[in-house]
Amino acid sequence: MSKLPDTPSKLIRVALDDLEAVRNDNRYVVNFAEWHIPYTNKFADQFSETLRCSVCFAGSVMAKSLNVNINVPLTPTDFPKEGNKLKALDHFRRGHIRLGLHELDIPREKIPPVTVMDVNQRNYEEFVSNMEAIIAYLEKHNL
Repeated sequence: MSKLPDTPSKLIRVALDDLEAVRNDNRYVVNFAEWHIPYTNKFADQFSETLRCSVCFAGSVMAKSLNVNINVPLTPTDFPKEGNKLKALDHFRRGHIRLGLHELDIPREKIPPVTVMDVNQRNYEEFVSNMEAIIAYLEKHNL
């Protein structure tokens, strides 16, 4: 059984909540280029303590909703039941609605006409606003 919602708009809402949670947790750094990657500032063979973990939009869900070990590098393939939802979040954060819905096995006839939206990933407030717009659009289409 999946721990994450099946409804795309609710899934994005969970991810936004988790993204805010990792932003407020000094153990994490938001970096949309990495899924869930622990790192340290120690050198060579002295890697004994994780100082921080770099996470993307979906990685924040791994960290908070899925409650994974901060010291373990992870990608969606490490989650047999949740992997497609994590991949869908990666598509949604880029504004690729059709690809996200496809990843969630939404039937073609249910996919709404607008399938790509601009998303600003460099400014947190704009990113959240863009995700809220995608949520509203999906809710309007009962997704």
